[in-house]
Amino acid sequence: MLCALLAGVGGCGGDGGGADAGADAAVDAGAEDAGPVDAGPPECRTTDFPDPVSGACAAVIADEGATLPVGDDGEGGYIVPGARRVTRLGTQVELPGFPLTVRRVPGTDYAIVSDGGVDDEQLSVIDLGTGEVVDLRPFREAPDSALFLGVAAKSDGSEIFVSGGGSGYVWRYGFDPATGQLTDGAHVPLATVLDEGYVSDLHLLGDDRTLVVTLMFGAQLVLYDVEEDAEIARVALPEGGRAYDLEVAADDRTAFVSLWDDGVVVPVDLEARTAGTPIPVGKNPEGMALSPDGATLVVANSDSDSLSILDVALGAVVDEIFVVGESAPRGSSPVTGVFSPDGARFLVVNAGDNAVDVLETESWDRVGRIPTMWYPTDVRALDDGRVLILNGKHEGTGANLNPEEDDIVELVGGSLSIVPAAEITDENLGRWEMEIAANNDRATRFLEVECPAGAEYDFPIPAEGAGPSEQIRHVVLVVRENKTYDAYFGDLTDAEGEPLGNGDPELTLLARDEIEDIIPNTRELARQFAMGDNYYSLAEQSVQGHIWTTMGRTTDFVERSWLTTWGRGYWGIPPQGVSAPYGYPEEGSVFDYMAENEIAQTNYGEIVSSRSAPPDGRYPGLIYNLGVEDEVKARYLETQWQSRCRLESFTYVLIPNDHTSGRQPGAPTPRSMIADNDYAVGIIADALSHSRFWPHTAIFVIEDDPQNGGDHVDNHRAPLQVISPWAKRGYVSSVHYNEASIFRTIQLILGLERPLNAYWANASPMLDLFTSTPDYTPYEVIERRWPKTTNPDDDSPMAEESLDWDFSRPDAQPGLSRLLWRHLRGTEPPWPVTLEGEEDDD
Repeated sequence: MLCALLAGVGGCGGDGGGADAGADAAVDAGAEDAGPVDAGPPECRTTDFPDPVSGACAAVIADEGATLPVGDDGEGGYIVPGARRVTRLGTQVELPGFPLTVRRVPGTDYAIVSDGGVDDEQLSVIDLGTGEVVDLRPFREAPDSALFLGVAAKSDGSEIFVSGGGSGYVWRYGFDPATGQLTDGAHVPLATVLDEGYVSDLHLLGDDRTLVVTLMFGAQLVLYDVEEDAEIARVALPEGGRAYDLEVAADDRTAFVSLWDDGVVVPVDLEARTAGTPIPVGKNPEGMALSPDGATLVVANSDSDSLSILDVALGAVVDEIFVVGESAPRGSSPVTGVFSPDGARFLVVNAGDNAVDVLETESWDRVGRIPTMWYPTDVRALDDGRVLILNGKHEGTGANLNPEEDDIVELVGGSLSIVPAAEITDENLGRWEMEIAANNDRATRFLEVECPAGAEYDFPIPAEGAGPSEQIRHVVLVVRENKTYDAYFGDLTDAEGEPLGNGDPELTLLARDEIEDIIPNTRELARQFAMGDNYYSLAEQSVQGHIWTTMGRTTDFVERSWLTTWGRGYWGIPPQGVSAPYGYPEEGSVFDYMAENEIAQTNYGEIVSSRSAPPDGRYPGLIYNLGVEDEVKARYLETQWQSRCRLESFTYVLIPNDHTSGRQPGAPTPRSMIADNDYAVGIIADALSHSRFWPHTAIFVIEDDPQNGGDHVDNHRAPLQVISPWAKRGYVSSVHYNEASIFRTIQLILGLERPLNAYWANASPMLDLFTSTPDYTPYEVIERRWPKTTNPDDDSPMAEESLDWDFSRPDAQPGLSRLLWRHLRGTEPPWPVTLEGEEDDD
């Protein structure tokens, strides 16, 4: 279970813990009254539905770009997962991993790029003149091998120092300024205990021998003599603070440290070796930059979408600049910035907008914007006018045609954009600003509702500001675990055997001769109701995935930390959006949003972002729990809906067992767990469609992330199903959607005026999946066909690998997706399983 991770979070206990009392009260209240619209008899199972009435209004595609998949748009741009467009600019140097920091080596035309990836993490040297990677050092997944934010160099460029993140080390390399080649050197161990370590950033003082290092855990600043290889001193920072970025004044007397979690910057007197009074800034302060004259410190507050302007002499914030407006929905995520060499302008990286803003420092007005690739992470303004922009995800993964070997995490790579000085003109900055706005909100123009002349609006998804839907009063979001579109639907056909949707039969995760027996409900629901074949999950793993399914966006804290927590096992960084305040974005989660708008809601099984809606204490397994069958969870829901007449306006359901437990001896086999999960989906659809709630209900079924399986379009493409009387029957939408599209649709259904964040605001509601003419025909669950089987107790390589993983945490099993492909479709031969005391093949 997750309880070890979730200390201090209500609702985590062997029997439901502290959640029971509140959950019991909620269940009892719901049993008596499911809302004024549906108050009625206690028996809710029925098929006595009204006669359908033909509607007049219909959704139509208004923009021919609505159905573009991930890839080149034919106009020099690229459509990334989620429907946004990025504009290529300058020279693109593709890099692996998740690049975090770029620094030019003094006196050279080489740049060093540090990384925050997993198995393909590397330290890169790039020739800025040719755009070539001239040297690199790989940091493969290992307890003592990691990189993070900090890069520093001696003034003559002869040595490079790099922070080592969770390894507890500072890496030290010789450097040849003439050739750009690194020379393997030593590593400086700064911590032997993880909770006292995590080397986040570093800075080399002007004497070229004193290294200043921040440790995220233990909240310390370390002074280290690189000539004597000796620690000089440690300075304690505010207890519990997570030290992130480091800036040092030009006179080397004062350092400034941003604390990720506390919303403060701490000044440190390097001579007295004492920390000063923390200076409050915005939420989740990250990158900082000192002006060339040393008078001003700018702090990027990633969750507040703001910059705090500090007067260094006063030691106080004198201005706060909101990058897109104080009242605008959050999501731009300014993560770092840099002054131009003359100090007249400031360049700030907006990771959520795929843009670098250029501001005049006299007025802090925006001159314009520079386009980036997907999810920029750093920027440098060079003396010759060139601008270096580091991008965390470049263009996404592209297709994954070899899931036996390739993994979504490794397919996602970054890039360095080298933008020529001649391109950085005020005219271009203004033009690019308009282009970036069109890139980001293009999905808002995809669809519209048309009604015949004189007809009243009768579409089930209301127009913005028109109040709640008259047709749909209950929304149910069902979240499963970890499948691509092709994994489940690659070979899907309709009742006549014709291909249904844009699939590749060679990439189904389950063999074609057994897939209909393992996931019959998933596929039959796709045939009977509406589905999407151009829907993308913007997560790579569940650590992000449950952020997306509960917030409809990501945060920079999540993006910079999940590869460490999930990928390299440094779980000292708290779970995102659970107990840590910096895991929550400033505007909160969908649960907070519903609570603030007084929308009745129920949460079955989700712990992430759930402070406003603790998980139902009676839900089997309570939260993410692979040890309880999803069928059992679904039967509990069936009881709530059909016997206790309880269905709120918004219901969130987590059924995670298609994640599987790999080949862990004694656990259910992967096929058995996927079949269990499919049966639960069928039970949910059957239960709701045979209840009095059905005429006014819409069910959305998604996966939390797309890590398991390959996909011939992009590894982010994932299943999307809409089950409702108001869903188009037998319809496949090719409109480009993502998680935010679902929440935008839910927002309109419930009549809520303001989107929670910028991702929702820029998303297209899923209009084409719905119709104004209902079909109340209920869904008949297909009984489970695949037998319940368990993994044998053997010592095969896959069993040994599975035993090394912790299945109590979502996706704490790097490599599981490859293992499942090898087992289900790949090279592993048939192997014995336990079936009711006998041996069989699975």
